[in-house]
Amino acid sequence: MSPTYLEKHKPEKMRNAFNIGLFIVGWLSCVLLPEKWPYLVTLILLGIHFRWIGNWVKEREVLFITLLVGSIIDSVAGNLGLLHFPELAEPSRILPGWLACIWLLLGTTIRHGLAWCSSRLWLSAVAGASLGVIHYGLINNLSPVRLDQPETITLTIFVMIWMLVLPVLQIFSKIWLERYKRQVTGI
Repeated sequence: MSPTYLEKHKPEKMRNAFNIGLFIVGWLSCVLLPEKWPYLVTLILLGIHFRWIGNWVKEREVLFITLLVGSIIDSVAGNLGLLHFPELAEPSRILPGWLACIWLLLGTTIRHGLAWCSSRLWLSAVAGASLGVIHYGLINNLSPVRLDQPETITLTIFVMIWMLVLPVLQIFSKIWLERYKRQVTGI
């Protein structure tokens, strides 16, 4: 597998900053743009990510598990009444598609933009808690999704969930990357 352009020409910190920038653009697009636009933007950003930052073969499991875990958490939260999805015509057992796009894009940050906290689980937990409160607080104010009342209790629940989930995702990411390296080297 040939290295990406940024792998050849830009330092790791530059790639990681670019990765976070792509995630923020994607997050804002998913939250603020109507209808089908979040899907298109997500596809474009994934293409940019895999062209200049990441590697599909190395990262596909991380993207899939992040999408799956985030979607399950939000779907269960919707079914428990912690999240309300009023833009869906009928009460739905699954989250809106644009919210699933956010989880897919978050998967691109696990080995890149969030790599700075992966070596220390406590730091990863703090990052997960911080990102959880920011994400759910902002979607409550910028999107049709609403948090259950009182919001502080709902946010606290999401903080506790994501302070556990992010470290687990990073542990799995390391395991899968080691497995990939063993497959490539034949060891």
